Amino acid sequence: MRNIPRAHAEWVHTAAFVIGIGCVVFGLYWGVTHAGEPEIFSPALLGYVGIALILYNGWRLVANRRQPHS
Repeated sequence: MRNIPRAHAEWVHTAAFVIGIGCVVFGLYWGVTHAGEPEIFSPALLGYVGIALILYNGWRLVANRRQPHS
């Protein structure tokens, strides 16, 4: 596995965290405004992807802050 500089990894995790928040907000908005429409593949499913991004990258940001700097 390739070593990535700590600052770059933190920036990537922060960017993915923000994208996840955007996906959740968009998914909630779409789900509320199109609640009565039958859809098979709804853009509201982006909310689930957003939650996964928030959980994983939030955890990585917290875990990386607890590790001592090398």
